[in-house]
This record gives sequence, C-alpha cells and structure tokens, in this order.
Amino acid sequence: MQTLTATIVVTDMSGNTGQIQVSCLFGGYTEPTPSTVGLLPGVARVTVANAPATVTLNTPGQVYENKNLPNSRISVAAANVTIRNVYVGGGETANGALITCTSSAVSSLIIEHVELAPSEGSSVDWNGVSGHDFTLRDSSIHHCQDSIQVKNTNVTGFYNSNVVIEHNLFDDLSWKTAATGGIVHTTDTETHNDHIQLFGGNGTVIRWNGFHGRFARQYAHWFVTDPTTEPYTTVAFHSLPDGGPYQHIPDRDLISGSPSANHLINGVPSNESTGRYNSDDCANIMVNYGPDSTKTPCTELVIEDNWFYGGNFSINGGGNLKGTVNTRMYASVKRNKFSRDQGSQGSGGNNTQTINFQAGWGAAFFDIGTGADANVYMDNNAPVTVRI
Repeated sequence: MQTLTATIVVTDMSGNTGQIQVSCLFGGYTEPTPSTVGLLPGVARVTVANAPATVTLNTPGQVYENKNLPNSRISVAAANVTIRNVYVGGGETANGALITCTSSAVSSLIIEHVELAPSEGSSVDWNGVSGHDFTLRDSSIHHCQDSIQVKNTNVTGFYNSNVVIEHNLFDDLSWKTAATGGIVHTTDTETHNDHIQLFGGNGTVIRWNGFHGRFARQYAHWFVTDPTTEPYTTVAFHSLPDGGPYQHIPDRDLISGSPSANHLINGVPSNESTGRYNSDDCANIMVNYGPDSTKTPCTELVIEDNWFYGGNFSINGGGNLKGTVNTRMYASVKRNKFSRDQGSQGSGGNNTQTINFQAGWGAAFFDIGTGADANVYMDNNAPVTVRI
C-alpha cells in the first residue's frame, strides 16, 4: 500500500484562500486484524430467542442486522438482501454453511461486518459462506472447515460467480481426523481445509484479505483435557464418530513421546522450530473446476493485494482444468504478500509451491505482477515463484 497526499486549495465566501492537506491510503486497505474487521464495535446486537435452526431470508431487499444467532444458520433465498453486524454460530447439527446463498433467487447479496464461527456446543463441521452472487467484506470467519465455498449448482457449465471477497480475516481452521477413510473426508482420514475453495465460476474477486492457513489450537481436534499430554485421544469439545485413534497434531510432530515423533511433511520437519506447522492438507485458496459434470474451469479470477500466512500450498490452482474456455484469462495475481511457512516449501527459499497454478494453462492466460505489482515474501520483498 502507498500513502497518497494531496493539497487542496479552498476559498471561503469572502475570497480568503487556504490550503488543506489530505492523506489517504492508495490502492486498498491495511492488513485486516481482529480489531479492524468483524462485528461493529459499539453497535448493540440482540440475541434472537427461540430462533429456528435455519433463519431464512426470502424477502427481496431485506436488511437483517444487529443480531446474535448462536444456535442457528442463515439461508438466503431472495435478491438484494443485506446481512450486517450479525454473529452466526450454527448449532449442534452442521448443515453446510453458516450463511448459505446457493438459491437461484440470490443476487446482489451483501454480507458485511459479520462474525461466522461455530459457538461452543455447535458442530465443528460448519463452513462459513457457500454460494454465489455475494459480496463479503469487513468480516471475520474462524473455526470452520472451509471459510468460503464459491459455487453455483443451479447452472450447468460456465457461470459468472458475481462474488467479491474483500477485506476480511480468515483464520483458525477446524481440523478433524478419524481412524479410517470416508468419515471426515470422502477419500482420506483427515479433513482437507481451505479458506476459499472455488468450484469453477468466472470473475471472482479476492482482494485486501488476511489469510492464516493454520489449524486452530484447542478447538475441534485440539480441544483436549490436557493439551500438553500426548497421545491426544481425548477430545473434550467434540468426540469423533469412531472414537479414534487419531492422527498426529501437525504442530507437535517432534515432541518426545508423540505418536508421530520425527514425522516429516515433504521431507521437512513440521514443528514450530522450523516455522512449518498447522498446515498439513490445508490451503488459503483452492481453485477447482465447476461442480457439474461439464467440469467448467474457473476463469477471470482476481487475487490481488492480500496477505497470506501458512497453508500447505498457500494458493493452489492445480485442481482447476483448462477445459474449452481457452479464450478467457485464468487469473490476475498481483501485489500479494506471503510469509515463509508454507508446508510445501522444500527449503524455505523462493523456489517453492507458494503459488501453484499448474493446470495446463500457459503463461498467456495469466496476468502475473512484476516490478511494483510483484507477489513477494514479507521478510525481504523477494518475488515469489509462480508455477504455471
């Protein structure tokens, strides 16, 4: 970000002149923090007594604001709805996303200054927002398995997502494991978490957000009776369907006595002393093709001016397909800043899998920033290698 300073000359009604100097941020916002996004400070919210498990907003133009919903989710089924200054905590039985906007009636949905996080006693299986045709801004999402899922199951093939995700804070993913596959993931024994997962769609804009691709401590799989004792076989907050045994905790691999001592991720120790921890099988942004049988690729994606921490692959576009929409751009990726603790970093250097778009698209389909628009590491502004 740069500071733009302008001098304005003003004249009063008597002809006297003076100067006013105005400074402002140019090019977006500062990095989101818990104190700058989320629920509006000083604005009272009402806890909705006896709220249904699903609060349905189906009136066009409806404004739903200043509410606490600790045991409910929201489903939007109308155009031009606004959700503002609302806390959504879900409930014991997860039903997809805390805010669902998958209905074909949804358009121009505004979600701003919300906090989406399963409340104590809620399921740890919730996602944050799922759907299309929404703008999410100035919000905080945490303790979800996926923070955002962009998808439109009402169409077959190409679709405009009409999704803008700007100036939000995404952190503390909820990770679970099981003894066998098919319980917490269709093909694996652990959840695959993403802050933003795109299932196709054209024109999604992701800018000015803070991404922390790490798993929550003492929540979901970490909420144990004694977090300093291994093995972790007791989950006080929520038990898993099969009762364990559970897999290793990614940030405790090398602790003496751990059931997975000396475990490596891609040959690299994943404990805190190396900076690689809390990142196994999670991404900050995961790009996939469309949800229908035509497998339409994600196109015209904008990822600009964000802050990225952690993640196994911080931005992973390897799940996308080039398909037949080969006259459109894949993505514009500019001015993003990255930490150096991605799980798939081979040595901590610049030749990493920090940004991976290896899905059959050539360089002509990307607008990768260079110079002042380059994607860089935070510690020394070295350019990030973008794999395409």
